[in-house]
Amino acid sequence: MAEAAQKKVPRKAGDKRKYLRDRMWPDIPESKLWLRTRRVGFTTLPRTMPLIARILNLLSDKGFPLSDTYLTLWCWVFDEAFLEIRNPREFAFESGFGGPRAEATWNGRMKRLEELGFIRSKPGPSGDFAYVLLLNPIQVIDEIYKTRPHDQYYTALLSRLIQIGADDLEPEEENPVGVTVSATAGAVLPSVVALAGLPPFGPLQTSAAAGSALAGLPPTSPTHSPTAAGMPSGPGAPPSPSVPPAPSSTVDPGAPPAIAGISTSSLPPGWPDVLIPIKKMP
Repeated sequence: MAEAAQKKVPRKAGDKRKYLRDRMWPDIPESKLWLRTRRVGFTTLPRTMPLIARILNLLSDKGFPLSDTYLTLWCWVFDEAFLEIRNPREFAFESGFGGPRAEATWNGRMKRLEELGFIRSKPGPSGDFAYVLLLNPIQVIDEIYKTRPHDQYYTALLSRLIQIGADDLEPEEENPVGVTVSATAGAVLPSVVALAGLPPFGPLQTSAAAGSALAGLPPTSPTHSPTAAGMPSGPGAPPSPSVPPAPSSTVDPGAPPAIAGISTSSLPPGWPDVLIPIKKMP
């Protein structure tokens, strides 16, 4: 019987918590609980928020707490860390300020948050804080404590970060691992060539050289030009002699048909000496 009872106990952490909750409060149905998977209107809140709030109130002046104002911003923000404030009085009320000076008091708290580096703001139709960007509070606090002694609040924050496995204070790579291809015309990055298993090759030919290669003609040189050969040039000059066509090569009847006018000698160095066959449509 003991072995059968032991098998009923779940092994996953979430299932264990649910199992223990149901054993302690068997008379409370899940419909009475505020479950994120069954309700809407939730936001993503860091588990270190209570410690962040304590440090915010510590950094602000006495009688000038910032935690309520900062928590209200987090309850309005989405996953882009950006929010548009269209009604500052509503934010002031949710932050705990009332009366005729509620909005002015809220503006003072927001200015202090920006001075400490927790937010960035832009003015707009609704006032000086119409658009607000929330920065990473862990990184901001760590930067502040580089110039002040590490007190119990900072060490408690570090301990909590380790408990939840947060890596906000770890250095990030500036360039993620991967292959980037530049848009340089006529060249291919060696890293891409190496990853593709191709032999290295240089830049593609210029337009004139590439045109001669595609037409099956020998590349032109300065000695073949009329001006270089001493022939007159201009409107009354005789026409330049035509270039004789390239001699035809013997083609194996059993070989597949290749692209007309292209020889393997005209390809850039490093490419395989294979012509691409073309199938005729029936």
